Amino acid sequence: MGLGQKCLSPFASCWRESLLSPALFEKLKLNRFSEPLAGFSVTQTPLYNLGCLLDERWILDDIMKARAEFIYFQRAAMFPGVEPSFIFLPTSFVENARELRKVFEGIDNDANLHREIVSPYSPEIIAIRERIRSGQVDLIGFVSWMNDHYSATCKVLSNPYEFGDSLNRCDAPDLLPILRWAFSGLNRFAPPLQQQSIQSGLMDVQGTYIAATNFVELRAGLPIPRWQAEQLSLFRDLILQDLLLYHLIARGKTTTYSDWVVPCTHNGEVSLFTDVAVGYNDFNLNQLAPNHPIFDWIQSTAQQPAAFGPHTDVFASEPERSLAVNPKACSNSNSSSTTDQSANSHVPLPQHDLPIRNQ
Repeated sequence: MGLGQKCLSPFASCWRESLLSPALFEKLKLNRFSEPLAGFSVTQTPLYNLGCLLDERWILDDIMKARAEFIYFQRAAMFPGVEPSFIFLPTSFVENARELRKVFEGIDNDANLHREIVSPYSPEIIAIRERIRSGQVDLIGFVSWMNDHYSATCKVLSNPYEFGDSLNRCDAPDLLPILRWAFSGLNRFAPPLQQQSIQSGLMDVQGTYIAATNFVELRAGLPIPRWQAEQLSLFRDLILQDLLLYHLIARGKTTTYSDWVVPCTHNGEVSLFTDVAVGYNDFNLNQLAPNHPIFDWIQSTAQQPAAFGPHTDVFASEPERSLAVNPKACSNSNSSSTTDQSANSHVPLPQHDLPIRNQ
């Protein structure tokens, strides 16, 4: 049965709320409800799982993975023909690196938490290290699960790591040691030993995955509005529109995913591979081929209805919005966090020439 024949289909909202043009909505109706979301390497989740983006439902992990890969494609398409300078680490990166570090350093959560002994890495960490060693990477971001909500961490160029938490909490006490271990010897991305915490950037309230990814998207220079909690439903609509449009484009291709990407070149790091399995598919190891669906998406998205609508002030131009970091002094030896209201140091967000989406 096609999507159009399911009267309770969550995608009926695409027509009612005008998230897709009439022509594309007709194409969507020809899709089977259970067919996989097209155009991604990290997930083969069925289309009906996109319904989690409606209302206030919990966003499924597979949809989060697809969104992260989409963001990577979108940023890479801003600089076609070269290896992407942006790495969006999988959500599982920190969790897996934490477990590997415990195994090889004998960490027992407290006593040896800050020991810095370089140990063999998993193949996935090796591959990311080689990407960084190539010298092409100047921005790393990732979203992690901590204390029952999502937070985000970014490093732009030579600026220090920046942590975003919409509940005003500090970074996890082992986050800096994990980053030092994972990126040891990669001077631009290994935090210095004397650093005790990660400064906090500005993020509106409500600890959702969408808020955390928005923190990364802005620092990657993507043309997206700054997250505001009262606009949650509109951000969900925007993500649903993006993924559906990309799915329809990718589904219509006569070529496959392996034809759309080219492996990035690496310097080739000599290291032992651990026997501990990690096993996630990392899109960060690829650059875009000229026929990648994201380029067609860029052309098509401008022809779709505005997910946010034309009369909302959430699209105030970036120079008019406060883009500076609001530093926060955190003590990771204490579970509570404090804010330094008198601090006035700032880390600017990268500038881009693209218009804000749906302005």
